[in-house]
Amino acid sequence: DEQKPNGGSEDIYPLKPEKSLPVNSLNFCKFGSVCGVGEREEILVAIPSVTESSAIDIWNLSNQRLITSSIGLDQKRERGYCMALKFFRNLNSQDSLSTNYLILAAYENGSVVLWSVKIGKNDSPLGDDEEIVITNQLWSRKEHIESALGLDVSVDKKFAISTAGDNKIVKYIFDDENYRAEPLIKSTTIKHSGIADVKIRSDGKIFATAGWDTKIRIFSSNSLKPLAILSYHRESVYALAFSKVFEQEDEISKSKSKDKEADDGTVQEQLQQFTNHCLIGGGKDHRISLWEIY
Repeated sequence: DEQKPNGGSEDIYPLKPEKSLPVNSLNFCKFGSVCGVGEREEILVAIPSVTESSAIDIWNLSNQRLITSSIGLDQKRERGYCMALKFFRNLNSQDSLSTNYLILAAYENGSVVLWSVKIGKNDSPLGDDEEIVITNQLWSRKEHIESALGLDVSVDKKFAISTAGDNKIVKYIFDDENYRAEPLIKSTTIKHSGIADVKIRSDGKIFATAGWDTKIRIFSSNSLKPLAILSYHRESVYALAFSKVFEQEDEISKSKSKDKEADDGTVQEQLQQFTNHCLIGGGKDHRISLWEIY
């Protein structure tokens, strides 16, 4: 047994991974996940295929079982590697016999494709518990001239933003009903090429981009107009993350409605603590920056 550095006798239990999956990391694509699936609260994970990086696999992380493979396999190799993806439920679907998901994927050739994934149980009389998976391409748009690098979907699933090795920022406004119609496209450009990441704030009002030029930029989600430039990093910024405050806002509102005699000043103070929107940036300079945004 290992002992503490100070000579104590208490055992140290090193942390070990509970689950693991092999991934193809050559395209630097982050995984997408959907949590709380089914009665067992399972976790589904979408990753680029380990055998062909143009395709996407979906795994059940809870039991480490492959659900489906090779979504969007590009045999002609026109799209190239899957560079970024977002995996989420289609809550608008009226199909009660299966669970419906969507995968928004960005590729090496600059295209963005929306895939539908239906996962249903096989109601075979033999009692086979195997799942049936049906995937379809809903639409494809190629707005970037360089490899897509960043992709994010708003919390309400009404729009997405993509960025790339070029200087173009593209907004995709989804069809509210079924996502099948091609999205309304809006775009803007900046002076410097190379936008490695993009993140939409939880309230959907603004988004941030990570630039190769060391700058973090803040934009209005509605107009795509620039609002601020954050300067701190000395080298390229590669990763961003907003704090998620919408859940806390809901909890504070519920608490206030239940306790009508609560002191308004105290509630407002709590609300302010929970609704401070923070942004974190990470760069090649090994620095992590923390910003309070509006």
